[in-house]
Amino acid sequence: MKTSHDPIVSICIPTYGQTEYLRRTLASIAKQDFKDYEIVITDDTPDDSVKDLLREFSFGEKLRYRKNASRLGQAMNHNETVTFARGTYVKILHHDDELKETTSLSEYVRMIKSNPDADFGFSASVGIGKNGEILVTNKPSAADTAFLAHESERLFFRNVIGSPSVVIFKRDIGLTFDKNLTWLIDIDFYMRVLKRNGKFAYTDKILVSITADGDHQETKKVFGNKNIEIPEIFYVYEKIGSQIRGVESVKFFWRLLRRYGISSTTELPRSPLITRIPAEIRLILAAKRAVPLWVRAAAKRAYRSAKFVRDFRTFKKLSAAKGKTDVLWSERSPQLFDNTPVTSFDAHYVYHPAWAARAVRKIAPKLHIDISSILSFSTMLSAFIPTVFYDYRPARLTLDNLKSERCDLRALPFKDRSVESISCMHTVEHIGLGRYGDALDPEGDVKAINELKRVVAKGGSLLFVVPIGGEQKVYFNAHRVYTYRQIRNLFDGFRINDFMLIPDDAVKNGTIANATEADADKQRYGCGCFWFIKE
Repeated sequence: MKTSHDPIVSICIPTYGQTEYLRRTLASIAKQDFKDYEIVITDDTPDDSVKDLLREFSFGEKLRYRKNASRLGQAMNHNETVTFARGTYVKILHHDDELKETTSLSEYVRMIKSNPDADFGFSASVGIGKNGEILVTNKPSAADTAFLAHESERLFFRNVIGSPSVVIFKRDIGLTFDKNLTWLIDIDFYMRVLKRNGKFAYTDKILVSITADGDHQETKKVFGNKNIEIPEIFYVYEKIGSQIRGVESVKFFWRLLRRYGISSTTELPRSPLITRIPAEIRLILAAKRAVPLWVRAAAKRAYRSAKFVRDFRTFKKLSAAKGKTDVLWSERSPQLFDNTPVTSFDAHYVYHPAWAARAVRKIAPKLHIDISSILSFSTMLSAFIPTVFYDYRPARLTLDNLKSERCDLRALPFKDRSVESISCMHTVEHIGLGRYGDALDPEGDVKAINELKRVVAKGGSLLFVVPIGGEQKVYFNAHRVYTYRQIRNLFDGFRINDFMLIPDDAVKNGTIANATEADADKQRYGCGCFWFIKE
């Protein structure tokens, strides 16, 4: 029950460390022209860093702080702040977000009070980068939000509202955040609030700045993790699926399966959240099994070709209306398969040059030698370190700070113990298999390794990258796969300064820093990145 001393708004901030962000959040509150508020902080941080930070501010009795006895986790900490609140309205504000304007809080109060039948309201927002630059603006139109009143379940397909930091709601609605969720915690809450009462308030004024690229954020930890994302999607869909089943749900689940490369129910993660596999999933997987691959490929091409024709005609009309250069059908260049939900990449050839460039920066040599690694590595490296690229098939290019020469890795043109910094990455596994015109030699890779060992100076660095897995393999004319133990034994006289592993699932889950032999042995075709130093 509200008393005469209770505030209009409770600004609820569930915290977990990151005081550098929280400081900005609190500073944005201190500047507000609306003063009838309280700040409620429930703290999951294991140390006293948040409590110590609060001493920098003079909120007085407006600030109510509670240290959780043990870590509650994201959902339960949200619920704890709301339970602790006393205001008529609850304004969630994450500890890394800010009220953008000095009038933001008064605008929220004005908006929700102007819509007395609404239990819930939200504003437009911007996502900001680490330097305060605007990365994205979320400013939905009336058309974008029209479905919320009667079909709020469609938020499952598209969250037009945004982060919980953009919302304000009546404290007495009695709803809590679902403790089982991390990825979909906000959407689930919005759907339940709007299902209870379809009336909502919205302003297209940008009232909040959302941190959009912090490494600490839960969204970054969860996105691409099928063991979290898929169970939560199935769990929430089980709640509301009967109300949104149709073509859109089939498309949604088809994209989900495609993104994670799932072709069988056995590849779905196991989780107590999954009590039932959606019918759409079973339908899609059954169709994949029943329809030959070439038929699916032909159907996909036909569908995208038809869309290309429609898009061409639309673009031609738009260009004519704007007085732009005429678009000719004879000069079309259809790129039918670039429209993907995420940018695809080869994990081996994206991650290992990035790792090596960082290593060379630490080595800071006067000259770096590269032996037949991916050419783009040397071209980039030469921007800040003189580089010589050697290959059995030299590259004919001209760049400052970069030379390209011919050599055979089995007979390097360097004196013994003469090279301070050298790299040979995703190369040795090919030597002797004839793939690039080299002579067939079952021991070609070992001879190449011995040459690398010979030329590295004492205390010098060798960046060495090869495919790695649980057992040795030779895929003739293509490459070999090595074990961690095999590589370690081949490089006697060297110590491992760093070992990064690009695992089989790196596209989804990233690399493993400071990896172990046990990590390497779990792979089928991983990529081992060794920074050796000659003793």
